This record gives sequence, C-alpha cells and structure tokens, in this order.
Amino acid sequence: MYFYSVRDSISQDYALKIGIDNVCIFPDMAWLIKKQNANDDFTWLMQTPDARNKPLQLEKNDYVVFSFRGIFKEFNASHYKDNLLAALDKIVDTVCREWSKKLVICYQVRRDSKVCQELTERYKSRCEVIFVEEYLDSQYMYDVYAGASMVFSNRLHVLMFAMRCDSIPIAVIDAPKEEKIVGIFSDAGLKRLILDIDKEPADISILPEIAASSYQIKEEISACFDRYQDKAETLLEDIFN
Repeated sequence: MYFYSVRDSISQDYALKIGIDNVCIFPDMAWLIKKQNANDDFTWLMQTPDARNKPLQLEKNDYVVFSFRGIFKEFNASHYKDNLLAALDKIVDTVCREWSKKLVICYQVRRDSKVCQELTERYKSRCEVIFVEEYLDSQYMYDVYAGASMVFSNRLHVLMFAMRCDSIPIAVIDAPKEEKIVGIFSDAGLKRLILDIDKEPADISILPEIAASSYQIKEEISACFDRYQDKAETLLEDIFN
C-alpha cells in the first residue's frame, strides 16, 4: 500500500508488530470537525436548525450526561456490567446527589436505547433523571452536550463529540479491554479523563479535581483539535501531492 494509517499509537504499534511497516497515525475524523465561529463560511455539522426546537430546556452546567453502549462482547461478561454499574452508582451519588446535578440519559446510536432505558429506571428514584427518548443526531448533539458539565460514556464518539461541544468527556471503561478509547485519549494527553472500571472499586475521587480544572482541560482539548487538524491537512497534502 502507498498509504496506510491508524488512529492511535496502540494500533500503530500493533500494525508494526504484525509486519505492516508503512503505517502512520491519521487523526480520528471526529478531531477534524471545525467549530463554528464568526469567520466560518460553512454550516457547522452540529447545529440545531431551529433554536426553538431543542431536546432539553436546562440551564448550562446544571446537568451531566450518561450515554452508554451495551451491545458488545465485553458488556455481556457479568463482571463488566457489575463493575460498570458499581462505578455509575458512585458517580450518581457524588455528582447528582452531592453536587445536585440533574442526570440526562441519552443515546447517539439507536441500538444503545435499551441500556440507556435500563439506566433511567435504575436512577430515577435516586435523582432527577431526564431520558431523551429520540436518538441524538448531529443536529441535536450540540444542544445536549454543550450544556453538560460532564459527559460520561463508554462510546468513543459520544466522548469525542462531547469534546467538540465544549464539555468534559469522562470515559467509563474497562481500560485493558477498550484500547481504542485508551489509545486516542492517551495520545491526546487526556488519559486522566479515563475512569477505569477494571480496577475494583473504580476510583471516582478524580471527579472533583477534574471539575475544578475544567477550564484548563477545555483549553487542552481545544489545542488537540487544532493540532490534529493541522496534522491531517499536512498528511492529506503529502498523500495527494
């Protein structure tokens, strides 16, 4: 092949290990979404066309988001689900009960509806829960994620779109088994935003520090988008020239 790329250094190391010598890292496409600003002459992907028709009517930073996938091999192992729920229980106790945040549960992929409905049933007696029944398409992601103080998920592109919407993404994952998220977060210098449920009990003591450092983290994420967009443009120029 003239050009072969992967999204993170873990995948690059694996490719080299199995004999693919000509391999480099090309940023995940979610890094390449440009943020709307006054100088843009194009329509941004995540933009509600009718601002009156919003899926949520909540104050900014008044809530956190849960969005989880449940149809994959690791989820079907009892210890994974048990560890995940134990971590989410502690998150709800801290963020929703102690910090008085509302809990918005939504899904970006239709097949995640079932597990998100189950989470709604689990937590509706513990805190104020709002379940967004329709899946979030690109028009409504911004309105949901941009207002959240944190977005908790085990789905990569929920986390990455949350970043683009200027929210703090918290990956709640079994780190040894979910290397895709670990690789991308680690390469971006965001590994501290991973809450590893493989370590029992999961350490949620990182959350207050993350909340206190939210401005700095958002600045780091913004710099990541700029850096990866520059890298992608350079690579594409090299390929096609």
